[in-house]
Amino acid sequence: MSIEGPTDIDVAAPQKELDAQLDIKDVEDTLSENTEESQCGDDDESKDFQTLIELDPLKIHLQQRYWFYCREWGLSRMQMKDVYNAVLQEASGVLNPDPSDPPFLCKSEDDESIFYWQVMNIQDGFAECRSLEDEEVEHIHINDLEILYSGDEDFKVSQERQLIMDMYNFFTTFVYPPWGQLDESMNEVPFEPLLRERLNLFNLLASDHVPKHAEFRYRVQKMEFEQAYEDLDRLTATINEIQNELEESEEEKAKLFESMYNQYAKVYRYWLYHAEGLQKMEAEIWEKYHITPEGPIEVVRKINGPRPENEGAVHHLVAEMLTMKDIKELNLDEDAKVRSYATLDLTEALQACHEGDTIILFPGTYEIPYLCDYLFHESITIKGCTDNANDIDLMASDRQRFFILADAVDLKLQNLTLNAQYHTEGAICIRGGSVTLDNVIIRTDEVTRGIVIHPFSDCKMTDCEVEGKHDISVDIKEGAVLTRKGTNKFSVEPVPRKIRAPVIIDVNEVNQSKAVDPVEPVMYAKQQPAPVSAPQEGAGDVIST
Repeated sequence: MSIEGPTDIDVAAPQKELDAQLDIKDVEDTLSENTEESQCGDDDESKDFQTLIELDPLKIHLQQRYWFYCREWGLSRMQMKDVYNAVLQEASGVLNPDPSDPPFLCKSEDDESIFYWQVMNIQDGFAECRSLEDEEVEHIHINDLEILYSGDEDFKVSQERQLIMDMYNFFTTFVYPPWGQLDESMNEVPFEPLLRERLNLFNLLASDHVPKHAEFRYRVQKMEFEQAYEDLDRLTATINEIQNELEESEEEKAKLFESMYNQYAKVYRYWLYHAEGLQKMEAEIWEKYHITPEGPIEVVRKINGPRPENEGAVHHLVAEMLTMKDIKELNLDEDAKVRSYATLDLTEALQACHEGDTIILFPGTYEIPYLCDYLFHESITIKGCTDNANDIDLMASDRQRFFILADAVDLKLQNLTLNAQYHTEGAICIRGGSVTLDNVIIRTDEVTRGIVIHPFSDCKMTDCEVEGKHDISVDIKEGAVLTRKGTNKFSVEPVPRKIRAPVIIDVNEVNQSKAVDPVEPVMYAKQQPAPVSAPQEGAGDVIST
């Protein structure tokens, strides 16, 4: 596989424990005179020899990368058009050496030699490096440098620099690679969903679930793209040299410039072809292989994650106005933590939720134009404060792909009415994990399905109703589970989706065909608990543009 990286995900690891989990060991390599030793000192007659030691490669879980970009660098709510410059400024600012810091030591390599440097300054992703051998100064991109340290006094600082450089390198090479920057419409897309999508794809490509033929196609396409990218850089430099330095006559210069520009245009079309091919191939690989016979691959899930151990769950009360009587009637524990929102805006409460929190909605109509952009990844409960589902009316904006996209281990909705219209993916789209619906009314139209349950996801319904002119109330895909309890009403009775079983036919013995039974969706109508299944992980993110 051309892309390497860890595939395990520690979704519960808080950001404060990141350094402890980087698994960086203070291992000193025995460095020969030709490889890892460089001479330092001002006195030519008595030069000191300084041993430079390499840091072990970082081992960072994908969930930790997600939290670093979103929390440490604060990128989650930024739009894509602003993210790259923000990352560049963050990395350059943090890495820029302070005079009080230990020397910033590093190395670079080419096909023939290894070079040792001290970084004097960093700006816009390029480091001003002074050679430890001959004092020569060069400007090198920080992605081409590898951190070194010389002793205990600069080990910790070197670790911190290595983390920042790794995060910057991962961002520029995979989260936001050159081939991902072609679609101008992506400029207005929030960064957080795209980050989640890219991390999940990285995990899939680094796993064993992508077949060898698909892996090979992707690797070849990427190599072709990278070669075209290098050719573009080379031709750009040559064209600039022709314009600025060559002394030929104007006529000869114009002919040479035209020839080089034609080559540039040809290579650019070739580069663009492979860039678009990479985009399509990545989408194809995700759709085909992120669902395995055992279930979806593990993905980055937690947006906010669990609260610190010393903090309990929080009840988020959403209402235009509250009285003490309203709060007392909720019968919360005396030590319950409560946060209120003086507006009928559910999105603010959702953004503040951690695992295990509860959102309590008071009677009213909630117009939620951007709820379709929120990805339900935290296992939380959203419920109305009364037993009448009609008291809480959630109004979705129309002509979106879905109203609610659920991808949590267990999302609970209770005592609510969902009004969805013209949602092509359904009112509730369960792309992973489980959704529990209790006393929920879903109102749709002729083009909107009520609930779509994707493979290896499940939905538990108790005393719910799905109404509308659609032809599918609940779309149960293969490998999905629908559990019904109590009295549920559907405009169209749910029917598991089935396809013909695959068949192997021996042409010599036509009557002895071998059929393999498909994994069929299951629908439970009895009042019994849902079957215990393997830990569920989501199928990824959908970005509304």
